[in-house]
Amino acid sequence: MKKWYIIFSVLMVILLAASCGPRLPEITDEQKTQAVQVMKNEPGVIDATINQKGKELSLSITVEFDTPEIRAKLLAEKFITMMMYYGPESHLKWEEGIFNYSVTIIDPNEQIIMQGDKVSESDHITW
Repeated sequence: MKKWYIIFSVLMVILLAASCGPRLPEITDEQKTQAVQVMKNEPGVIDATINQKGKELSLSITVEFDTPEIRAKLLAEKFITMMMYYGPESHLKWEEGIFNYSVTIIDPNEQIIMQGDKVSESDHITW
């Protein structure tokens, strides 16, 4: 009987430790709004959106038809920087990030111009 109490106690400690572990911060609507507004103020940007699924942040930027690839890449970098600045990371050191980013730049017809990913510990976007 004593053996079952010990097993039960150990299982409860494990369950408690698992439930109290570090939680990934949620991006608030206000943080999203701030970052999106900065992007919408950029010349040539029509719209911007942010979606979060756990540690994964999906960023989308709709730009004008004549946007060159280099400009699209710069906009993607700025969007990530704005999320780091306004979000829970609150710093601009890309290699010390919390989130993985997927960035898609599309034209008004929703055709992909550029798409890239940045993992949390990386200092650059992989196109």
